[in-house]
Amino acid sequence: GDRMKVVVPTVFTDALLISSTVTEPDATAAGDGVGATVWASGTSYAAGAIVVRAETHRRYRSVDNGNIGNVPENTLATTPPRWVDLGNTNRWRMLRTNGSTPTSAPSPLIVEVMPGRRVQTIAIPNVRADSILIEQIDPATDEVVFEYEQQLLTYDPVNWYEYFYGEFGAVSSVLVAGLLPISNSRIRVTLTRATGNVQSGPIVLGNEISMGSVEQGAKVGAIDFSQVDRDAFGGLLVTPRRVVPEMQVRTIFPAGAIEKIRQTMYSLGTTVALWSGIDEPGHPYFESLFVLGLARRWDISEDEYNHAYLTLDIEGF
Repeated sequence: GDRMKVVVPTVFTDALLISSTVTEPDATAAGDGVGATVWASGTSYAAGAIVVRAETHRRYRSVDNGNIGNVPENTLATTPPRWVDLGNTNRWRMLRTNGSTPTSAPSPLIVEVMPGRRVQTIAIPNVRADSILIEQIDPATDEVVFEYEQQLLTYDPVNWYEYFYGEFGAVSSVLVAGLLPISNSRIRVTLTRATGNVQSGPIVLGNEISMGSVEQGAKVGAIDFSQVDRDAFGGLLVTPRRVVPEMQVRTIFPAGAIEKIRQTMYSLGTTVALWSGIDEPGHPYFESLFVLGLARRWDISEDEYNHAYLTLDIEGF
């Protein structure tokens, strides 16, 4: 299929997270190799110390020696600042869409959440695992009423060299529709991998909104935020920074759907949502037309009496 769909993620709170095998505070803070502890008001923290706040599920680094009694999230902008925000804890990276770093944890990674509303679609970008199991549990009977399992390990060589020497790659995006519309059901996600940690981007739980049929000519690319300069001798000075995906698509839809689509786009505003242009996860274009991000620009062309066109510029988050 070639329907453009948008899924607005459920905003998970402590009450909606039932269980997770990912520990908090992080045993080792990703990227800096420093263990984190839960912040305590009576403890004096040296510069460089890393703490976790249970209230925000975020990590902070002290930038002040003798840092005592300063609540991290409240003293980020003081003069001088006491703490620097390092982002979500490892456990909560896969439960929020306000960060780009995925959760990484030993296999099996098992997370159970309660959407708190009827949802029919689950999508997870940036997955690294051999397999995924998604289960929906009816709260009335405590039984699994929907189950989906997918092997994610893929190998598709394009030449003889890759056939003999290529490495296995992992499908990095999962999209499953068909969850039963049961109020207060629980969703359990299990990621397994034979070797190494599994990885998961944000779990997107919601309902698909159709934005029309994707026309030919969709464009995909990336925005590189790296800084490139040259020294006095012309040598390159590169400061690597994030590269985010970008997608430009045009869809066609019946004139009667214009108000639904227009109001959807207005209501999204700056909401990070999941955009998917192809229904078939096995299609070669599926990954490139699967973006968690913002609609940076959109417009509707009312060129025909019975049909209108939506142009979307989606920037990955």
